[in-house]
Amino acid sequence: MKTKTLLLTVAIFTIVLKMTAQENGTFTDSRDGKVYKTVKIKTQTWMAENLAYNTPIGCWAYDDNESNVATYGYLYTWEVAKLSCPAGWHLPTMEEYETLLTNVGGSGKTAYKALIKGGKSGFSVLFGGYLKNDGEYKGFFFMNRSAYFWCSTASSDTNDTWSFYLDLGTFDKKEANIYYSYRGGGLSVRCIKD
Repeated sequence: MKTKTLLLTVAIFTIVLKMTAQENGTFTDSRDGKVYKTVKIKTQTWMAENLAYNTPIGCWAYDDNESNVATYGYLYTWEVAKLSCPAGWHLPTMEEYETLLTNVGGSGKTAYKALIKGGKSGFSVLFGGYLKNDGEYKGFFFMNRSAYFWCSTASSDTNDTWSFYLDLGTFDKKEANIYYSYRGGGLSVRCIKD
């Protein structure tokens, strides 16, 4: 009886471990040959780097400096971001980001610590900032302070849509959450596997 109980306990532990374990890998984008690190967090497989595919329009290097792309990827408009992920991958929905937050312990400081580079999740966020581009003003903001990623989910406001962000915050608050962003601006993209 003790042997059966022990075997059952080991089997359950192995199943739980496989369901919660982080798995690292790579993916090669056939469009340009770039190799991306990937991470599986529970049931979701994510690119563990920002997308760096150069689209003909609607993408920018931070500060218009191409040397920033190797580390931070490009910043994209929402319309371009929806079409920018390679085949087999897509721009995450708000719900998929909510699942990611749940998988790493919820929003706020706990998620922030898990999602930044060196965090336990392997998601490895770097703070690539964003581009404000509202037609009257164009400027780059908050590199090394904030990271913003597009969600494919539109908001009810036709000028804004949902985004996922990590931010050092006022007085070093450090949080990860979902918010809305202006569609014409430039945010980073993390693709999720179909």
